[in-house]
Amino acid sequence: MRRRIPVVAVAAALLALLAGCTATPGPSALLPTPSLLPTPSPVPTFIGGVGDEVVLINCEMFVPIAAAAEVLGVPVADVIDQQYLPATTSPYPGVVAAAMATQAVRAAGGQQCRYVLAGAEDGGPQVLVTVLPNAADEFGRIEPDVNDGLRNLLPVELGDQAFSGCRDGEWQGCRAEVLIGTTWLSVSVSTPEPDPAAFQAYASDIVDSLGALKFDQPLAPARAQCDTLLSPHDVSVSGALVDASVSDGLVLDDRSTQNGAARVRGGLVDCTWSGTEGAANVTPIGYSGVALTILPGAEGLWAYSSPTALPSTIALVPVDLAGESGARWPDSGIQSLGGCAGDQCQVTLVADGVWLTVTTTGAAGLAGTSALAAAAYARYAAAV
Repeated sequence: MRRRIPVVAVAAALLALLAGCTATPGPSALLPTPSLLPTPSPVPTFIGGVGDEVVLINCEMFVPIAAAAEVLGVPVADVIDQQYLPATTSPYPGVVAAAMATQAVRAAGGQQCRYVLAGAEDGGPQVLVTVLPNAADEFGRIEPDVNDGLRNLLPVELGDQAFSGCRDGEWQGCRAEVLIGTTWLSVSVSTPEPDPAAFQAYASDIVDSLGALKFDQPLAPARAQCDTLLSPHDVSVSGALVDASVSDGLVLDDRSTQNGAARVRGGLVDCTWSGTEGAANVTPIGYSGVALTILPGAEGLWAYSSPTALPSTIALVPVDLAGESGARWPDSGIQSLGGCAGDQCQVTLVADGVWLTVTTTGAAGLAGTSALAAAAYARYAAAV
């Protein structure tokens, strides 16, 4: 399997903030994440249109449940509409960054339709159809995907360009990645003993159904490179790391996913620095790390729901970052929260519409985490 989603109204964006992600790694490899995110009531869908009308997908109209049941080989009564994964009550420190990643997908215009078997365990049979507009470049860099465990995706006659494949083993099912104009459509049917002919017929029907729709085509915001946001001096002094190495969680190549491409198109920044703890009073010396997540255009989300509403193991309370050395906050001011739990600390802030979160593991403490947040915001604001 892979190793490693039109901008909606504020109310829908708020729901998206709390909605579950698809089953892909979280926004930072540093932070352990469970498979599910908290989920509100489903975001309402609207009847789609053609021509110049920008639409949201009405899943029942364009990706009907009856056809999903047929391709899964089960009665319609056994299938339920599940646009988001079920809620979880297990708090974890990466939930704020994960919520930011979810909203980046929505900001990119990504949409999905999901159907699962009623009462089935996580990872059971399902139909998942996702749409990412304005993603022809990303499609060209990622597909055909040859490194996710679903080997040998082959060209098929769907849309303007498409690749498809079926397999048994750890992941059982079929998948098609299709480009229609500049819109990337992904159709996945996970089921034991997949029927390639039945899947190809189903995928063709979905392409025909969605191909006539017009989707919002949001442009991707500018993104800064990880190594320009925090320097080796920052992660050594404020982050208490020795011999730190940096990685960008959103490099797009043939090991990436449509979901990762959507996060990039939404402007998400996802950086991780890992190393060992350098503080003299830390015995024994152990693993430490810094995770940085940035999402532009998110002030409305913060205004309607504070990150304190998310189920994190780190209790967040207001912190004052105004006096941080080297900080350059906008005239409109800054709102910031922070806290620690054990050896993990987190600072999350919004300033000039930019939502930024830093999480540290190790000896950095809240003071070091605050300094990293101030430095990263100043450099991000200057870069974009």
